[in-house]
Amino acid sequence: MDRVLGVLNRGSFTAFSESILICGGFVVLVGIVLRLVAARANKAQTNSTKPMRKAS
Repeated sequence: MDRVLGVLNRGSFTAFSESILICGGFVVLVGIVLRLVAARANKAQTNSTKPMRKAS
């Protein structure tokens, strides 16, 4: 029984670590996308605020 439990625990641990890796990769991808979107938003903001700065 101990051997079976050990194998089951090991199996669940690998599945757990795999899910963590998948979630981590997904989070990294989302973070990269958010950075790209933020960079584009910042560029648009600087472009739109440049004339206002000159006027002021």
